[in-house]
Amino acid sequence: EFLAEEVSVSDLVNIMGGSAKGGQEDRKKDVVGEDSVQIQNLNTEELHNINIHVKKGEIVGISGLVGSGQTSLLNEIYDSMGHKGKNRKGAVNTYGRIAYVSGDRANEGVFSLWNIRDNILIANLDQVKSRGFLDAKKEKKIAEEWYEKLKFRAEGITSKITSLSGGNQQKVVLGKWLLAKPEILFVDEPTKGIDVGAKAEIYKLMNELAQSGMSIVMVSSDMPELVSMSDRCVVLSNGRMTGEFTGSEITQENVMRAAIAQ
Repeated sequence: EFLAEEVSVSDLVNIMGGSAKGGQEDRKKDVVGEDSVQIQNLNTEELHNINIHVKKGEIVGISGLVGSGQTSLLNEIYDSMGHKGKNRKGAVNTYGRIAYVSGDRANEGVFSLWNIRDNILIANLDQVKSRGFLDAKKEKKIAEEWYEKLKFRAEGITSKITSLSGGNQQKVVLGKWLLAKPEILFVDEPTKGIDVGAKAEIYKLMNELAQSGMSIVMVSSDMPELVSMSDRCVVLSNGRMTGEFTGSEITQENVMRAAIAQ
């Protein structure tokens, strides 16, 4: 507990975020290549003069204090682009198929009364049709492939969502959208409310996806996650960009200092 006059901005930064670096320094690199997302002078009621670009194979972290516009930014981009191809707003252009993993897993990510198989396939029914009808063999084959790929800890593809841990539920959400073969992935709080083991598996998956050329835009309030997973980090405060960092510049101290900037 401190008196306001006794605490400097530097003290506040260290108290809130610390200065420790993340543990995956190999993730920090300058990605060279074509842009898959270009945002120029995006202005809405909540966002002001946002300029961001995302390259193929790059993980861009979006940070800021709660309510600074991070999730609004993802929603605005996704809504404006009609889910794939070029958008309907001049400020945002995207090049590739898009998927969006919501941060509200319970209400927007899964159908809680369904099982793993049905949740993964619901957004990809065209892949399991035969002559216009759903093919049970195709459903089983594809669901089992993703069950193994994502290393679920459950009894099988017919396990109910309500029987799964938070980490396994998050894998269901990721599997559903990765099955659609996106080239750009927006993910809001990818490991919120899940255990350490599941976090490590999701980090490994995200790294593999980026290495394969997928662009990932990640909103996260988990500072070590943001620092260790981002190739580049954009910080918002009150709907405005107050910082952009790459490589070794991505530290908790730098991010927090930008997050509390006016």
